[in-house]
Amino acid sequence: MNNYRRITRAYQSAVNLRPQRERDADVFEIFASRLRAAEHEGGLALAKALADNNRLWRTVTTITLDDNNPQPVQLRKSMLALANTVIEEMARTAPDIRFLIETNDNIAAGLRGIAPGGAAAGG
Repeated sequence: MNNYRRITRAYQSAVNLRPQRERDADVFEIFASRLRAAEHEGGLALAKALADNNRLWRTVTTITLDDNNPQPVQLRKSMLALANTVIEEMARTAPDIRFLIETNDNIAAGLRGIAPGGAAAGG
């Protein structure tokens, strides 16, 4: 058990050393992956993935509206508009799962500094 605790502490330390943008990108990638997997299963799996993705985007909305958010106002407005679009899509009877997956993937790529198509942004 002692080894397990030491490994756990080391892992937690390593995770905390990663930049916030990378950790945020991981979250969007995880939710895109869940949607991707549930897309083929349908039923309860898809309903759960959509509910989880809805929580993610409602959290984005809350963070974006926070007065202490250090991001530029125009970026916050753009993120809020995107969040509203995603939330509206998820409320549809038959949401466009591909759109939701691509949106999460694109946000993750942007957080990592990767432009659409896989090239590093700015280069």
